Formats: sequence, structure tokens, C-alpha cells
Amino acid sequence: MKYPVKKDKVRRQHFSAVLGYTTKNFWMLLIPAVRALIAYSFDILEWMHVMWENILIILLMFAAAVFRWYFNYFTIGEKSFYHHSGFAPGMDSEIPYSMISAVTSEKALRTLPFRCTVVLLDTDSKSIEFSKKSPDIRLVMKNADADELFKRLSEMNSGAKLFGDRIPKRSLFMFSTFFSSAFSGVMLIAAFLINSANIIGDTLERMFFDAVNTAAENVTRIMGSVIRNITPVTAAVTIILVAGWLLSFLRNLFRHMFFCIEKRGNGITINEGFITKRKYYISSGHINYADIRQNLVMKAVRIMSVNVNCSGYGKGKNEIPVFIPVSSEKKVSGIMRRIIPGYEVQGEPVKIGMYYIWRYIGPVTVAVMADIFVSGIGIMLLPQWYDMLLFAFIMTEIPLIWLLIVKAAAYCTGSITCNGQVMAIKYCTWYEFHTVIVPRARIAKIAVSRTVFQMINGSCDVIVYTNSEYTKSHRIGGIPIKDAQMLLERYSKDI
Repeated sequence: MKYPVKKDKVRRQHFSAVLGYTTKNFWMLLIPAVRALIAYSFDILEWMHVMWENILIILLMFAAAVFRWYFNYFTIGEKSFYHHSGFAPGMDSEIPYSMISAVTSEKALRTLPFRCTVVLLDTDSKSIEFSKKSPDIRLVMKNADADELFKRLSEMNSGAKLFGDRIPKRSLFMFSTFFSSAFSGVMLIAAFLINSANIIGDTLERMFFDAVNTAAENVTRIMGSVIRNITPVTAAVTIILVAGWLLSFLRNLFRHMFFCIEKRGNGITINEGFITKRKYYISSGHINYADIRQNLVMKAVRIMSVNVNCSGYGKGKNEIPVFIPVSSEKKVSGIMRRIIPGYEVQGEPVKIGMYYIWRYIGPVTVAVMADIFVSGIGIMLLPQWYDMLLFAFIMTEIPLIWLLIVKAAAYCTGSITCNGQVMAIKYCTWYEFHTVIVPRARIAKIAVSRTVFQMINGSCDVIVYTNSEYTKSHRIGGIPIKDAQMLLERYSKDI
């Protein structure tokens, strides 16, 4: 079948995309070959005589990558995007611009010398790779081709009014502070060390742990006079956690620096990034729901961040679909009113039942008491380990008590509101509060779930399923069954 868009200029990816079509084995052969060339003082003939088998395999792998690159091309038409991949027969895809939900362009530090951009293009359909993180199309484009694609997308809304806003650096600093995690930073360090070890050996891993051990010994010696019984293991763990949090903090800060959001018609454009420059195009009609997120401290001082669920947005590796970084409630309301109007919820909320508080605080209360009991028994039976057991008790009790406070706040603030156009669900998962606002057109179904105990106390769980590339559910527990039935009746009348 011939697509009319094929009459446009056929474009291929930037040649650097060939490297993406190679495998890990290619690099595992290439790096030793280069090291051998250096060892032979760049004596090409001697090197080829000794390493000819490795060199032949490397050339065959590279030739296969070039072959795949050559038969992967695209055209940027006036009304649609055409993409071909594979050889005999391959796969042809044509996507009208109006059906595109999100486009991401990423100019990383490694792509700057080549003047190319990684572009991810997505629709509401599921990826053929059957992975939630796989885009429909991923290409390494020349900068000029990526700019032309975004130009074509913006031309669909060329006559509409432009709205724009920026996020102050202070808000970005707050966002990085609140949303940085020592655990995620440590995971990044571990992934880097593992991947590096697979290619170039364990050198980096040994260097990292040698540096941590040296720092731990120095901390133990310096702080020994201040904090008694501090051990090198405790100091090493603390250093790794602090380093992980600092890495996560800098990563979040650099990722969202220079955050700017603009809207023209149905097209929303987001620019951000300090080292890695990212540009997003989002079709407002393809946004499934907005998720206002807060932790307990943010809730107390009335600041928040907003994520959106839109197929393709935030699909990149380690990405968060941030729509508005941490800002004041007034700032967030103003941006949402201008950028995505219609996400304002009015009406009487249905709140959690009065007798349902134990569902929220009960399990955590039991965990708090169990931690006190177990730690007390351990200290009585093993007094020689008093310092270590007391340290373990404090480190486990603090997050449990904090979670207890969070769950109590979730009980007081949880609710569900429905009017003719949108539905808002306020609930909590672990330490994070969510206010999910869903347009009626994006609600797949609403379910009511009851256990035996809920039948006794007259409550239920309300589960809202949203339409998206992959079905997502939002659950709020402890809603009185009578209020839930009234909510469903109101929802049905408005359809």
C-alpha cells in the first residue's frame, strides 16, 4: 500500500543512530580491541594479525547496524507523519498529527557534538513492544528535522491565542528538595556501576567503594569524639545515602531548570533542562487526568506539584510526567486555568465515613506498637547490643510515626467530588497525597467494592478507572455506601 505522504522528502535518522542498533557484545569486543591497539603501539599490521577474528566480528556487527539504520526512514508530511522500519517487507506507519498525543525531543550532552536529537512520538494506542515505557516511534533525528516536526505540530494551532508561564528558580529548588530520594539516587549509582562493570570491568566499582571506605574511616575518626560508638559501617551507609540524595537532588534540579510552559489552541509545549535540553509537545485533548501531588509538609504550607497522564509524556527512562513543578496553590490554579481549562471541580464532596478511621490508622498503629514491643524485648534479652538495638528502633519508629500522622491526615482530607464535567478523587498512597482530576470523557468506569467488615459498618471503596494507553485505577476507601450510591446516580444522570 502506498501512502500519500511518501511523496514528501524521505529522511533518515542521524548516522549516530547506528550506535543504537549495535549490541552490548559489540562494545565488549570493541573496547578490548582498542586497548590491544594501544598495547601494540598502533602497529596496525601486528594488531590485525593477532586480533583479526575480533575485528571481523566487530565489522560484521557494525555492518548489520548500518543495514538496520538504512531501512529505517521517515517523512514529515503536511498532515501526517510516515515511518518505515525493517526490510522485506518491514513495517509502515502513518500517524495523522491530530492523533499524536505527545512528542518528546531530547538533546543530551552526548548528542550535542553530533547535532542530533532523540525524538519519541506517541499516540493513545498501545506500543507494539508491549511495554509501558516504549514509545510508538523512537528516532534519532537531525536537529533540523526535529525542529520541522515541532513546526508542523504548532501549525495546527497557528491562529489561536498564546498563553505562557515560567516557574521561578525558587520553586524549582523546592521541587528538587521535596522530590529527591536517597533511595532513587542510590539506585542510579548502582545501575551506573553495574552497567560500567559489564563493559569495562570492575574498576569504577572498586574506585567508588574504596572512596566510600576512606571517607567512612575519616568520618569515624573525626566524629568519634562527638558521637560515641559510631562504626565505619554506619558511616559508610550514611555517606552512600547522603550521596544518593544529593545525586537525586541535582538530577531533579538540572532536569527542570528553565521550565517554561506554553499553550496555543490544543497544543501545549514544555521546555526544560540545564544540561539535557528537553522539549515536549502535548495535545490537551489527549490528557487523561491531572494529578496534584503533595506530601505532608507541602500540604501544610499549601504548595503542590502537578503531573498529567498523557500517552507518551514522561515515558523516557527515569522521567516523571511533571506538568507544573512545586508552586504555590494560587500559582498552580492560575496556570491550570489558562493551560487546561475545565479541570476545576465544584460541588459538595463525599467524605470518608466517621467510623472508618481505624482502616487508615489501625495497621500503622499496630506496626508502631509492635516495633516498641520487639525493640523492648530485644534490649532486655541482649543488653550488650543496647546501642545498636536503640539505633535500629529509632530509625524504624520515626518513619512509622510519620506515616501514622500522614494516614490520619488522609482520613481527614479524603473525598470524592463529581459534577457534570469532571470528577476529583482525593486519596493517599504511602506518604503522598493525590488529588486526581478526571474529565468525564476519560472515565472508563466506576466500581464499588465492599468487604464483609464494610457491609457491617455501612462503608465501601470507590474505584475510578481512567481511559488511557494502559488502564489506571484510583481507589478511595471508607466512603459511606449511601453516599456512594448517590454519587453513582448523579454520575449516571449527567451522562
